[in-house]
Amino acid sequence: MKCHILDRDEIKKIKKIIKNLDIDLIYIADSLGCCLPEDIEFIVKELKSQFNFKIGIHAHDNKGLALANTLAAIKSGATYLDSTMLGMGRGAGNTKTEELISLINSTNKIEDYEPIARFVEEFQRPLKIKKSWGSSVYYNISSSLKLHPTFVQEMTTDSKFKSYEILNFIKTLSSSQKDIFSESIYEEITNPYKEVKHNQWSPKELLKKKEVLLVGSGPSLNLHKSAILRYINKFNPYVISLNFNKIIKSHFIDAFISSYLVSLLPHLSEINYNQKPIIIPSIDVFNNEDIENKENIYQYGLHVNKSKFEIKNFYCSLPSSIVFPYSLATCIAGEVKKITLCGVDGFEQGDKRHLEHKEISALFIEHNKDIIIESLLPCNLGFKVNSVYNYV
Repeated sequence: MKCHILDRDEIKKIKKIIKNLDIDLIYIADSLGCCLPEDIEFIVKELKSQFNFKIGIHAHDNKGLALANTLAAIKSGATYLDSTMLGMGRGAGNTKTEELISLINSTNKIEDYEPIARFVEEFQRPLKIKKSWGSSVYYNISSSLKLHPTFVQEMTTDSKFKSYEILNFIKTLSSSQKDIFSESIYEEITNPYKEVKHNQWSPKELLKKKEVLLVGSGPSLNLHKSAILRYINKFNPYVISLNFNKIIKSHFIDAFISSYLVSLLPHLSEINYNQKPIIIPSIDVFNNEDIENKENIYQYGLHVNKSKFEIKNFYCSLPSSIVFPYSLATCIAGEVKKITLCGVDGFEQGDKRHLEHKEISALFIEHNKDIIIESLLPCNLGFKVNSVYNYV
């Protein structure tokens, strides 16, 4: 396993361990998919020069080099070759059988490929779509940093994480060179809000008795943008953008809120141009070194606990770190007069994110009776919908 560590000194150690063992075959596995063809060639040649047993190669495709590495192993004397149809395997997958056969099949008769092609189209391709293995930019980057691919696999199969969150997760993880997967490490980085942090800022200082309009980026906002802008101009609500909104221009926004500061980093210069307030749970989570001016950052604490729902003066306890429920909790803690929503459409019924969002929304509907929450645009999360056109 992790054959990228096999330099001459490591191979000498192997020789001492196995010289008295009766071994017929030894496999090298590029577990992190980080080897180059020249690395595989060196390892196989070194092993072949000192041992008589047969050698096998198990290559992962994190860098898109699984086939090239397998061919390098063949060239250097390996005779056992691992491959799978369409590269089926953990994360980025493995050497593709259909590609390997076309290069090592001496006859190359067209009819030899008919059962392979039929199997791939009928069974393997639908399975790949369902299970989502295959190379990606995230696997490529993580392999360069010698990170275990299961970390990336866990994040990329969880649809709640966006690209910037995955990349910052990789960046955070790389500082400790985690080449062994650990559930506890994964949980620690993806859920930094396990403990209650009693920040000394209350949303009441910013929001008390205001009518707040929470602006998401759902498709309905693009369709009804002009009506929402008329609503803003007519009623002058305190407009809070969930993360950065590319549909509504920043001069219509009064504040930005995010459960992860990293989601706002690419847009900080625009946000800071007018010193817009930024509300986040903690400045310590991801990339705090990128913040030059912290005067406009307000920290309302977040504690993520699957079985707890509590909104306090300086922090909230929620079952998720999703920005939408965090923004609702911030408004309720701020004792706002009314909360209106737009661009918070929800997801398709079959999307697993829909159930998570709807369950959390139900908690706010059940536990909050004092503050009106209604959506001005279509929303399937259980909140009252009152069309924006009734107002404008």
